[in-house]
Amino acid sequence: MGHLDKIVGIVIVAATVLMLIGIMSTDAYSLGAKAQASGDVALTQLFVNDSDIGHMNGSTQFASVGGPRIVTQ
Repeated sequence: MGHLDKIVGIVIVAATVLMLIGIMSTDAYSLGAKAQASGDVALTQLFVNDSDIGHMNGSTQFASVGGPRIVTQ
């Protein structure tokens, strides 16, 4: 039974490595990272008061995200 556990573990690790290589070789990883960054920006804006965000420069505030910039009034 111990040998079977080792074999199954090795197969699972190998399958995981192959899956990660496949994801990294396509655009799926970069698209997922952009979606995560956009979601983080949206959540941050929900929790930050307008008074706290008013001192930021709207033109460079979210330039690193790569999506549309959100400018506060």
